[in-house]
Amino acid sequence: MSFKHAQNILLNATRHGQVESFELIGKYINRLRFSNGSLPDILYPWIGGQGARKSVWTDPMIRFGQPSITGTGIAVSIILERFEGGESLKYIADGYGIALACVEDAITYATH
Repeated sequence: MSFKHAQNILLNATRHGQVESFELIGKYINRLRFSNGSLPDILYPWIGGQGARKSVWTDPMIRFGQPSITGTGIAVSIILERFEGGESLKYIADGYGIALACVEDAITYATH
């Protein structure tokens, strides 16, 4: 069994037969996306202790895996630079046509 089968109740985490409960590791598995094969290709990092939103991702096919706003090519580092340059969160969000929460999450991620 591989990580691709994470929806099962039990998960074989290693080739040595280590078994973990989905209840214990499910919240971490849900931060990964499996598109092709058994290895994850996208990671949604934890942001400021919240786990529900997935505003930021790392996808090796977008910006060479640099953290960006999910579903876009907008780099977290660019959002942080604009914010540190004095632009308001709302101005940045409106300029990219993204939710204010995405800009807030990007800055939180970049500064922690």
